[in-house]
Amino acid sequence: MTSRILFFRLIRQDVKKRIWCPIVIFLGYFLALEVNMLRLMGKIEEGADYYYCKDIPEYVEKCLFGTDIKMFVMLACLAAFLCAVSGFSYLHSRVQLDLYHSLPVNRTQAFLAKYVSGALQFFLPFAVHVGICMGIAAGKAAFSGVAFGNAVKMVGVVTLVFLLSYGVFLMAVCLTGNVIISVFGCLVLFFYSAVASLLTSTLFQTFFSTYMVVSQNNGLDYVNYWRFSPVSMLVDLFEPRYSGAFQDDTFFRYNADCLWKIAAAALVYTLIAFVLYKKRASEAAGRAIAFRWAEPVIKTLLVIPLALLSGLFFREIASEKGADSWYLFGVVFGYVFAAVLLEIIFRLDIKGAFCHKKQFVFNAACLAVIAVVLRFDVLGYNTYVPADSELVSCAVSIENLMHVSPARSAGAGRALWYTYIGTTDYRMDSVKIQGNPSVMDLARKAASEHLTYGGDNEAQKDYRMVAFGYNLKNGKHIYRMYTIDMADAQTRALVADVFNDSSYKTGISPMLNDGWKKEYIKLNCVGTFHNAVLDVTPEFQTKLLETYQEEFLKLDFDTMLDTYPVGCISPLTAEEYQADLNWGHSVRYDRYDGSLIYPQFTKTIALLKEYGFDVYEAVDMDDIDYINVLYRKENTESNGTYSYVTYDYLEVGSVYDLQEQAQILEQALNTDYHWQVGTYTDLVEDTFEFSIHTKTDNESLQRKFHFKKGMVPDFIYAMEGYQKVLE
Repeated sequence: MTSRILFFRLIRQDVKKRIWCPIVIFLGYFLALEVNMLRLMGKIEEGADYYYCKDIPEYVEKCLFGTDIKMFVMLACLAAFLCAVSGFSYLHSRVQLDLYHSLPVNRTQAFLAKYVSGALQFFLPFAVHVGICMGIAAGKAAFSGVAFGNAVKMVGVVTLVFLLSYGVFLMAVCLTGNVIISVFGCLVLFFYSAVASLLTSTLFQTFFSTYMVVSQNNGLDYVNYWRFSPVSMLVDLFEPRYSGAFQDDTFFRYNADCLWKIAAAALVYTLIAFVLYKKRASEAAGRAIAFRWAEPVIKTLLVIPLALLSGLFFREIASEKGADSWYLFGVVFGYVFAAVLLEIIFRLDIKGAFCHKKQFVFNAACLAVIAVVLRFDVLGYNTYVPADSELVSCAVSIENLMHVSPARSAGAGRALWYTYIGTTDYRMDSVKIQGNPSVMDLARKAASEHLTYGGDNEAQKDYRMVAFGYNLKNGKHIYRMYTIDMADAQTRALVADVFNDSSYKTGISPMLNDGWKKEYIKLNCVGTFHNAVLDVTPEFQTKLLETYQEEFLKLDFDTMLDTYPVGCISPLTAEEYQADLNWGHSVRYDRYDGSLIYPQFTKTIALLKEYGFDVYEAVDMDDIDYINVLYRKENTESNGTYSYVTYDYLEVGSVYDLQEQAQILEQALNTDYHWQVGTYTDLVEDTFEFSIHTKTDNESLQRKFHFKKGMVPDFIYAMEGYQKVLE
């Protein structure tokens, strides 16, 4: 009983002793919650938008207890730092330690009292402010069940983040012997895994030509064992990467799968801090590091990354030819500087700069091994290809070949908008090829040839990038990016076999891959000359998917190379269409990133015509005012290190004659979806570009075109503007 009373007395005394801490936290959340809430409510009442919320109830539900959570989380991390450092700073003073050790309480009780005191100093002010905000919202008739649920979830998430950061900062304080080193240790532990993952990714990207990151499937810099610091976990919690783990309420957006990891990490870090607290000797007060055994570990974990960062820095600012030499200099310089500096800090004496020569040599040897492995690919990273027996399936993404990706939503309601998932990222998740030997033959050939961009441009003018995602039986996902030469007959044949695979075709088409799981309401249609937006019914969607899939799967690689598309279709869900309306677009004429339509797709073309769009609809000649023709002049420039190509578009002239206009239109190709296949086909005369200017404001008419290859009308070459171009 006495022990329990003493425990609560310790908590009360601790709060009184550092009353400034809860006051600072109280004021911080007062400004972030009530003050900010009332300020924005006033703006909304005056007619201003905040995240496009139309009224106060929407703001309370979706913003105050939704999107603003990131601000509250940042304040929680700062509060955890204050509570940890101020509450346990007595460990760094022998006088205060003697005072605490004189109390009739064991170390476990002392730790728990300080820990609980710090947690309460954060939680009580935060909870009080959230409760006051609920009351203000209720007074404005702006409180609802959804708002209450979001408020409870917000308090839970923010508290978990506080406990995670609190545990990490307690570890730093218990591991160190003075306040300055504690602050430094807090920063290191808080950011370490994020910096380490970024460094590792940069090193791999620098030295391994086949390295790639696929965010939604956790690439190297997102793997779990790298993500142990609070910053890394917060990125996982709130970063809206392509993932099905996020909550449906897009205004209160967090990855629920991360919460148990954060809770487990908070518990583990707190237990480690507790063990360090119990084991540390009183004599450790005043020393840089409280435990002698921890010094070499900390130095190794710091000096090697710092040396590699230094090497990358000097490599980046050096010329291309001297990059390796400057990288080596940066590594040596960074290592010596970091090792000497840490020794001085740990000894608190400049004379201790070289007092641990054996560890200096050991760390240098480790660094040398890492540098050699990276520079010369000793472990065979670039040449690794798994055996067929290890594979479940393989994903493939061919550069610039129908490079289409779906949209993903951000925000909600009137703030809804869309961004696009990277095409390669999407395909690494959607394409799952099995039983096609050409896939692995292509991978092995590419890995063994080890082609890279640069050098002889003539020899490499048909080089492309191909990404592979190996889904292994052991559950791992391994990704590689190879360079292939499409001029090589064997490589071209293997690419053709991959393209012709039905699993590849279905996986690269968001409309086919996702369409059976989504409900579309609009269909953007692009033909050679005209655009349109069709209404989509469930019956139309089913027919379209069935028909298009049937014909697209019959399209082979050689036909694709020899035929130019005649149209492009992009379906929209209700949310995508609403996003267009939010941003002032009543129709989506600017979307040319959909599924291509080829002349061979006769059933699809007929179906579209039945529902109101003719891909072959011609231009009304009476509506044409003139056709303007430009010449694309190619320029080769150099910055001293490498050469690059730029283009100037020079005026050739305007065509007003109806017969000449008709000749031009006969050879017209729509350029808006040319980028999807343009680098694989040689069907377009891209030295000229022309645009149609109408007498009326016809928004459905395409504006820019190229000529068919070798089909530029003769009168174009005779125009005065072209003669000036030649001069």
